[in-house]
Amino acid sequence: MKVHRWFLPESPDVLGMLSRQLDVTREGVDALVAWAHGDETQEAKIRALEHRGDEHKRELERALTTAFTTPLEPEDLGMLSRQLDVTREGVDALVAWAHGDETQEAKIRALEHRGDEHKRELERALTTAFTTPLEPEDLYTLSRGIDWILNQSKDLIRESEVMACPPDGPIAEMCEALAESVHLLCQAIELVGAKQDDATERATEALRAERGIEKVYRDAMAALLEVDDLREVTARRELYRRLARIGEVVVDVAERVWYTVVREG
Repeated sequence: MKVHRWFLPESPDVLGMLSRQLDVTREGVDALVAWAHGDETQEAKIRALEHRGDEHKRELERALTTAFTTPLEPEDLGMLSRQLDVTREGVDALVAWAHGDETQEAKIRALEHRGDEHKRELERALTTAFTTPLEPEDLYTLSRGIDWILNQSKDLIRESEVMACPPDGPIAEMCEALAESVHLLCQAIELVGAKQDDATERATEALRAERGIEKVYRDAMAALLEVDDLREVTARRELYRRLARIGEVVVDVAERVWYTVVREG
C-alpha cells in the first residue's frame, strides 16, 4: 500500500486564493443587484468579474494539483471507456439528426440503452471492487454525467417529435458545439490517471467549446422575440433550453475531471 504525503512545495496561500475568488463573487452579485435595478453599466463589470473569478479558480486548482508526491498509476478503465465510446457515437448521431437525418432517431435510442448497460456494469463493479484506479466516487460521478448527456440527447429528440418541431439552424449549431465539447470531455476522462495535465487541458477545452452552446442559445432565444407564432415560440424555447441543460451537464463533468485530478494529483 502506497503512502500519500500531503505537502505544498511552494506553500501557496490556498485560503488566500479562495478568499480572492469569494471577494470577486461578492462584488459580482452586488453588481447584479444594481443591474437588476436598471443600472446597465454593470453588465460589462459583471462580465469582467466573471473572468477574474475564473482566473482565481484556476489558480487554486493549479496549486492543488501539485499537492501530492505520488502520481496515480494508469490502470485499465475499460468499463468507463466503453461508455465513453457509446457517448461519442451518440452525440455524432445527434448532429446528423439535427441536420435532418431522421434515421438517427432509432440509433440514438439504441445507443442510450447501451450506455445505460455500460453504466450499470461499472456500478456493479464498484460495489464489489477491492481497489479501483480512481476513487469510486469519481468513477461513479463521471459515469453518471456522461450517461445524462446521452439520456438528455434522447429526450431532445422525443420532445421534438411530440411538439412536431423539427430541428432548425440554431439547434444544429448547438448540437455541433455539444459534439465538440463531448469529444474533448471524453478525451479528458480517458487521460485522468495517466496524463493529468493533458486531462485538465482537455477538460478546459471542453468548457470552452461548451460556451458555443451558450452563445447560440442566447442568440436563438433573442430571435424568438421576433416570431409571432406562439406555438413555435413555445416549442423552440423548450428545445433550446434542453440543449442548454445538456451543456450544463458537460460543464459539471468537466469540472469533475478537474476535481478528480486535484484529488488524485
